[in-house]
Amino acid sequence: FLVPHGKSVDILVRNVGSIRNAKAWLNVIHSGSEWLSIPLGGQGSISSSTSLVLTPAPTPVASMDENLVIQRLILVNAATNLDILPLHECNACVTSGTYLNIRAEVKDETFIQEVHLSISSTFTEFQTQVERSPPFALFGDYQGFYVGRILGVGDYTVTAHAMSVSGEEGPILTETLSILS
Repeated sequence: FLVPHGKSVDILVRNVGSIRNAKAWLNVIHSGSEWLSIPLGGQGSISSSTSLVLTPAPTPVASMDENLVIQRLILVNAATNLDILPLHECNACVTSGTYLNIRAEVKDETFIQEVHLSISSTFTEFQTQVERSPPFALFGDYQGFYVGRILGVGDYTVTAHAMSVSGEEGPILTETLSILS
């Protein structure tokens, strides 16, 4: 049956016998094709005389600010095109001599006009990259393959923020990276 959005629907469960502490679910189609699953056991029980009241929750709408948040920065081995680790988990996890790139991950690319990424340290020149399509990579990509750089030994600061089509800026995410010898 179809549950109208924002409406309550009473359901009388018949001929089910008794379900107690079972891993059973009632699946209801919501909005034409979306499934709404309701647990029928585990924390309680139902019997043939139980009435359930379904009240669909309103569909959450993400604000523009949420969509402009950089979710995380991923350290990438550019030679293999494989992720190493999220940058916040990777303090001193790579040695110099590895071709690296750093990818910014966003919640929803449809709101993003561009992502600004930068890297700096006390001993190298500041570099900024503006990416207008995924992957949003600090050193860019060529036809889906990451362009890599060998970073020297030392500590780096990486920043990233997204901008919307309307020019709204998301918050700046700042993380550090240490390269070992």
